[in-house]
This record gives sequence, structure tokens and C-alpha cells, in this order.
Amino acid sequence: MSAAKARSFDIDCRRSAAGWQRPPDDSPLVAVVSKSDRQGGGASLVAEDLAELLNRHGYRAEHWLLGPVTAPRDFQRVVGGRLGSRLVRRFHWFTRQFGLPDVVPVEFLFLRRQLRRFSIVHFHDCSSAIANHTIRWTARRCPTAWTFHDCSPFTAGCLYPIECRAFERRCGRCPQLDRWPLGGRLRLDFTGTLQTIKRRTAAEARFLALAPSHWMAQQAARSGMFAAPPRVVPNFVDSERFRPRDRSKLRSELGLAPDRPWVLVTAGSLADPRKGVADAISAVARCGRSPGVILVGREDPQIASLTAGIETRVTGFIASADELARWYAAADCLLFPSRADNLPCTILEAMACGTPTIGYAVGGVPDLIESEQNGRLVPCRDVAALATALADAIDRPELLRGWGEAARRRAESHFSKECFLNNHLAIYRELCPAAFSDELDRSASAPPPTAARPAEKNQRIYH
Repeated sequence: MSAAKARSFDIDCRRSAAGWQRPPDDSPLVAVVSKSDRQGGGASLVAEDLAELLNRHGYRAEHWLLGPVTAPRDFQRVVGGRLGSRLVRRFHWFTRQFGLPDVVPVEFLFLRRQLRRFSIVHFHDCSSAIANHTIRWTARRCPTAWTFHDCSPFTAGCLYPIECRAFERRCGRCPQLDRWPLGGRLRLDFTGTLQTIKRRTAAEARFLALAPSHWMAQQAARSGMFAAPPRVVPNFVDSERFRPRDRSKLRSELGLAPDRPWVLVTAGSLADPRKGVADAISAVARCGRSPGVILVGREDPQIASLTAGIETRVTGFIASADELARWYAAADCLLFPSRADNLPCTILEAMACGTPTIGYAVGGVPDLIESEQNGRLVPCRDVAALATALADAIDRPELLRGWGEAARRRAESHFSKECFLNNHLAIYRELCPAAFSDELDRSASAPPPTAARPAEKNQRIYH
């Protein structure tokens, strides 16, 4: 990919969606592809929200997914239908047992018939569901973008290498063979071959690589696979759904003690060691201020055993965004000691609710939290520093309030729907100018996005 094609955009977020009309059926069609719907995690949630935003603002988009649809939307399609998608998922499960996850592009047999309909194909959240060859062959036939929601596009398959740097040379002797998505019953190590396949796909330079955070873009660049780092296109948060509320009233409704500070700790699964839930509970115990803890996520007996002597509310996994927003807004702060993360939707949602974050300075978290401005970040795995930061925040309620207000402002100004949508429209226009040039000019009064020089290390395209 040339440096010119890899330049960043300085997106003008003032563009109004007012007056956009739904286009005719022969207008450009974007296929947003992910392994599941929003219930499958943050990456698939972003994919579904992107398709919804495009449709809502007068563009045509279909969300194609490999998993079952929990709450079908009129713009969603299942690759291969119910039976075909089950076959694809089962096939990928089978090959993973032999150490070859995401190698055979069986899903391409179903997608191929649809490609002639699409103006652009945009892949998200591919791990364990979409083979690398599917992306390569799609990019040969159709303008293609691929958003890296984790590190699997440039590693042998692990989502986050943590301390491992083998992906910068050639994967092998992988320390994560016992973990999903690499983990198979036979523990066969073909990680070098798996990464070589991805290097060949990247070498063709036919797709446009995107990343939600600067950290993810830098990790991709360190792999040596790409001529230029991926474009940084951050996620967004629905600041109407996730918003500050009357905390006293919420705590009464949720059964939380009104006069006690409450700390929120959340993860899809509380047992996930990468999310650092054990570190969070240890910091609460060591801070000496006796805050209550709200645990949101699939329960784990080992984590429950660590909360002895701490007032704890365990909600289990919360699928409803509206219900989740209530718990965010009821807490004094979010404790987020993840050991590796891209651009966590959890932090974005807490920010929009006016709930500040205290956590580890890892991955893309510093793109969201400006330490001492809208939260506080400490070195990774430094539980003592985490406990000190928590104690200091609890002792200074006015500090927490100031951080919360700043977090809300930052969510609204930097991570809005408008910025997210216009970032993508600018990229689609570059990928397929013949189809999207007229589409982007439908609002005559709106200033067009402006191309900028190549991104520097810490440049943000959403300013």
C-alpha cells in the first residue's frame, strides 16, 4: 500500500446528518461483515452499529454475520443462512482442533455469490469465524476495508500477545496454544505457517487496514507486514443512551447503599485473566476505604472467593445497553485494570455516563483517558499504585466529579456518532470514489472531509 493511500484524514465533525434521504436501491451498498451481532462482544457491536448508522443516515448497508442473530434487524443477513452458518462455524471449530484455525475459507463459498452486489466490503471481528483467504480473495474482487479490533490479523491468531514479541519476526512455539482462539485439543503448533498466510495477504496490499486506537496501529506496524500503519478510526459511544443520571435515585432503584462509594468492575467474563478482575478486587481490599464493588459479567467462583469481606453486588452478564448504562451511572468510578486492550467500549460508555476511570495505562486506554484530566492511569500490574489511586479518588469526591464531567465532555467531542460516521464515509469515498463521490455531496452545505498529511505517532484523526 502506498504512503499516499495510507495517509490519515482530518475529519470535520460539524457535518450535519439533517436532510439526508434514503437512497434508491441502485445506490452504493456497503457490506459490513463480522462473526456475530452486538451480543458477541465489543467488536461485533461496532460492526452492527456502523451498519445501523449508515442506514439511518440514508446510505445502504447490510450487516453480514456468521453467528446466530439474537435480535434480528432488517439490515442483517446470515452468511449461508441458518444451516450454512452452522456448517461454517462447525468447520472452523474442527480445523482449530488440529492447530489450523481460520485457514479454510469455507464461508467464501457463500459470500462469493454476493460480491457483485457490494460496492465495498468492510470486515470486522474475524477471529474464529472468517478465514484469512476469504479476506484476500474478497479484496481481489471488491474494494475492501478491514478494521483490526484485536491483534489476530497480524499474529498467528492470538488476540493479544501480551509480553510475547514473536509476531514481530515469525510466530512459533506459541505460549497461547492452550487458549482460545488458538487452543485445540491436539495442541499442534502451526503458528509460523498461520502467520505466513497473513503476511502474504498483507503483501498483496489490496485491502485498507483500519485500527480503533493508535496502539493497535503501532502494533500492526511492528509486525512488519504493512507498508504503512493502519488508519486510526476510533469507535463511538451513544451519548444519548449512555448519559449521566441522578445517582441517588439510581442507587435507590438498584438497591445500592447511598452513603458508600461504589466501584464498578466489568468484563464479558469475570474469569478472563486479561481483564485483571483479580487485580481490581485486590486494589479495593488494599485501598483501606471500604468501597462497595459492582461486578458486571459472567460469574466465576474463583473471583467470588476473592471478595470475602467486601460488600459486593454481582449482576451477571448484562445484555441490555439501557440497563448497563444505569449501573455505569450509579458508580463513583470504573476500575479497569486490563492487561491489554484496544479501545475498550466499556471505558467509552462509562465516560459518556460521567463515570471516571482508574486503570492501567495499556493498549489504547490512553487514547481515552488523559490521566489526571478525566481519570487516572497507573503502570500495568502495579496493584499498589492502583489501590493508592483509588483511595485518593475516594478521599476527594470533588476530584471524581471533575473527572466525570471532563469524561462526558471528551466522549461527546471526540467519540460522537458524527465523527465515527464521517470517518467511515471519507474512507469509503477513497476506496470507491466512483460510487461514493455523489453520495458524499448530497448535503451541499456540508464541508467535505479534508485530507491531511500522513499520521505521526500520536496524531489523532478525530480532532
